[in-house]
Formats: sequence, C-alpha cells, structure tokens
Amino acid sequence: MKKLLFIILSAAILGCIATCFFNLYLHPDVRYFLHAAEISDRWETQIREEAGGAPVYIFAGGSEMRTSVDPQILHDEYGIFAVNAAMAAGFGCRSNMLSALKYARRGDILIASIDINSFIVPNDEGACVAIYRRKAAAFTTTGLGLPWTDFFALFKSHSASVSMYLAKRILTPHLLYRYDQQTRLHPSGLMDIQYTDIQDAPPPSIPNNVAMHLPQASEDFIRFSRDLQQLCRQQEIKLWIWRAPQLSNPNLEVAAALNTLALVRLGYKVLKEEHFNISADVRQFSDRTFHCSLKGAVINTHKLAHQIHHPEFWTEEELVHWLRQRGFSQDGTRLQKASF
Repeated sequence: MKKLLFIILSAAILGCIATCFFNLYLHPDVRYFLHAAEISDRWETQIREEAGGAPVYIFAGGSEMRTSVDPQILHDEYGIFAVNAAMAAGFGCRSNMLSALKYARRGDILIASIDINSFIVPNDEGACVAIYRRKAAAFTTTGLGLPWTDFFALFKSHSASVSMYLAKRILTPHLLYRYDQQTRLHPSGLMDIQYTDIQDAPPPSIPNNVAMHLPQASEDFIRFSRDLQQLCRQQEIKLWIWRAPQLSNPNLEVAAALNTLALVRLGYKVLKEEHFNISADVRQFSDRTFHCSLKGAVINTHKLAHQIHHPEFWTEEELVHWLRQRGFSQDGTRLQKASF
C-alpha cells in the first residue's frame, strides 16, 4: 500500500514538474510573450539612459496595445520616451497592469488600454490566467491555453458564450481565428502582425438595433480600480486610459461612450479619441484595428503622440451630452426624442 501511494505521489509530482516546464519554456504563447518581455527590458534600459530622469510613458494592456503603438516612432520623431509593456489579454487585466507598473518610476505616465468588459474575473473567462512580474525568469502561469485547463474551466463556467468558446478551444483550436498571421517583434517591443488570409472572412457586424447599457462594474473591478489608482498615487505615477483601435459597427461608439462613462465615474482619466478609436471600415481591419499591421501601428502612434503632447480627458458632463445628442440617456436607454 505504501509503495502504491509512493508511486502515485511520485507520478503527481513529476506531472506537476512537466506541466510547469511546459508552461515556462515550451508553450508558444508563453514563450512569445517571454521574448516580448525581454525585448521591453532591453528597450527600457536604453530609454532610461537617454531620458536622463525625464518621465517615461509606459503602455499597458493586451496584445492589441502591443500592436498599436511603436515606441521607436515616438522616440525618433517626437522625442517621447516610452516603453511598451503590454502583454496577452488572456493573462488578465490585473496581472497586465501590475506587470506594466514594474517598469514605472516616480513621475512616469502609465497609459493603459483597459475597459470594464475586459476585466477578467477568476471564476469564468479568467480560469486560464497568468501572474507576470517583470523579468522573464519570474513568469508563472496556471496552465494558459492547455486543453485540460479549458476542460475544467468548461464545467465551472456560468456563461453560455464562454462555455461555447472553451468548447471550441478544445475541439477546433485552429478555427478560433478569422485569419492566419505571421508575427515578429521589433526592437522597440512593437508586435508586427502580417495577415495572410483576411479577405475570406471579414469580422462580424453588429445589428443597428443592438441594445445598449451602462456597464455595471463588478465588486472585483471596483476594488481593482481603487487599489490601482491608489498605488499610482503613492508612487506618483499618472494613470491614463486609452482605447486601443477596434473594428466595429458604428453603433458601438455608443457602447464605447457608455464604457468610458463608467470608467470616468470610477475615477479614471480617459483620453479623448475621435469616434472612440472605433472604425467600421472592413478594409481598415489590417491597418489600424485590434491587432494592427505595421501600417496601422504607424497611424495610431502618430495619433497617440498628438494626444500625449496635448492631452484632453473626457468628463462625465461631456459624455452625458454626447450620448443625449445621439438619442441615448446616461444609462444607455434610448430617449423618446433624439437630439438631432
């Protein structure tokens, strides 16, 4: 009996070691973002030397942020010192923000691409979440993307859409994306994606009569927001929110405005952006939306540079007025008589 228990225990320990080894060194997503972190480390060292104590802009968020902003352009053409510290969205909003803060020093500005809907809670979409601390050697994960993790998460999920997504990850992982892509990292940390099969399957559109609502922040997100803002104040770091480019039906500008309103009410400073950085032009998909191509990153970087030099932030009053002009109340319901 003791011998059997010893064999079972040994097998379990060896399995855990093998899983950790796979996660740290073999899993393609983890390996890719480990490499991205190493590049950002080297870039930051170079930038800090040139900055000579001047404030540095730290970009945080998911992979859409890493494809949208090129610190090299900001440095060469605008004299802006910046580091792209964005990671994979699947690692979780909390982990990504804390990861980026590891790069920040007193007086720096953290520009984050987050919204209420992207906050990943531990019991649902965030079943596969990672903890990231600066420097590649400190990266750990709890089974990001592993089939058995998705399998267990499938039974814990309380959302039909999440369950369907997890089932697809298990059964048909090769069909999850609408396009094929080739990816490389620039010395500045920019993620450059080359799309190879985008014309066959344009992204889905949203019907014009889609219901809108003011996002209700979960208790987790409220606590996270409060703690993050307090941490930034303690370290004398400015925290700005910037919406990474998205391709959507124009109606989702209203959803973006409502999301921005919810963030502003939570104390965030959200940079103003024309159309909330949303485009409905399918032809722009590989140019400046979601995972940008190099062309899109150049466009977005120039736009963000202007915002950095001349920052303007949404106020609650401006957002409420914007919504009323388009026939919506501040809670997202349609007004009986539109203002235009």
